[in-house]
Amino acid sequence: MDFKATSARLGKLHTLHRYLIFSMIPDVKTYPGQPPILGYLQSHKNCTQAELAEFLHVSPASVAVSLRRMQKAGLIDRRTDSSDLRRNKIFITELGKERDKVLQDAFKKINDCLLAGFSDDEAKQLNGYLDRLIENLTRCSGVCDCACLAPSGKSDKGEQDKDD
Repeated sequence: MDFKATSARLGKLHTLHRYLIFSMIPDVKTYPGQPPILGYLQSHKNCTQAELAEFLHVSPASVAVSLRRMQKAGLIDRRTDSSDLRRNKIFITELGKERDKVLQDAFKKINDCLLAGFSDDEAKQLNGYLDRLIENLTRCSGVCDCACLAPSGKSDKGEQDKDD
């Protein structure tokens, strides 16, 4: 097995995927870290910066940079938590919801292109292989068992999510 060929293919796939996303939305000023933040805020109302950082598997300070930029662009808003004045709750704005919709539409088109010619069973099988790759790397690297690294459709405990 040629490990370099496998790694090269995964890298090329990642590069093409990212290029296509941003080429499909050239008029939308979006930084690479913003789509997962917008998606998370759509489904997690009133979250804190710490919760968002945990989901993204980055430090709260790293998230602060993105949130500052997103707030300046009008995509999110921060409000003081009424139960704890030291914390801010993060909300997605209407503009942020519109931006997330554009991004989700682009992701769907790319996903449709990516899986063109695959049957539903083949797509499920591919996702299973990708999940195993993620599990293998997570286990080998000793990375935390957090939800952001769990294979899609599974929680950090390895159980099927109720959404699937």
